[in-house]
Amino acid sequence: PALYAKLPYQTLRDFVPVSRTAMQPLVFLVNPGLPVKSLPEFIQYAKAHAGLINYGSAGNASAGHLAMEYLKLVTGMSITHIPYRGAGPAMQDTIAGNVPSMFDSLPSAAPHIKAGKVRALAVSGSERNPSFPDVPTMKEQGFPDLVSYSWFGLSGPANLPAPIV
Repeated sequence: PALYAKLPYQTLRDFVPVSRTAMQPLVFLVNPGLPVKSLPEFIQYAKAHAGLINYGSAGNASAGHLAMEYLKLVTGMSITHIPYRGAGPAMQDTIAGNVPSMFDSLPSAAPHIKAGKVRALAVSGSERNPSFPDVPTMKEQGFPDLVSYSWFGLSGPANLPAPIV
């Protein structure tokens, strides 16, 4: 569209993917004050309180935002997205109870889970994470297509010679 044409670069035209450098699962978190202990309980609670539940994310189109939108799509939940300027502020408000839920990367959320400041209901990886073996996957809780990872990659200029790529 017109907005895309005004950008100083176009991702698909101006860059070539080189390598994925890291990949990590997401974790679905709730404030411990929320009366749910599992993902199915959260979904039931959200449906019973349709339109009244919010969730935070690191921002529009972040991995956590997209994961929750997909979960909403497959479950029919009606909850409201509150985008933040990064995962840190979203986590602060989840801990404070200003937003009751969010997806975050597992490494970022780990200290808060261990401290009991948030409750982990599910990991988005294809299998349980060894650091949190008691947290079931989304797949185990009835959502086999909800496997999601946050990933990082390296790109180069579009004209980068193939031997270098």
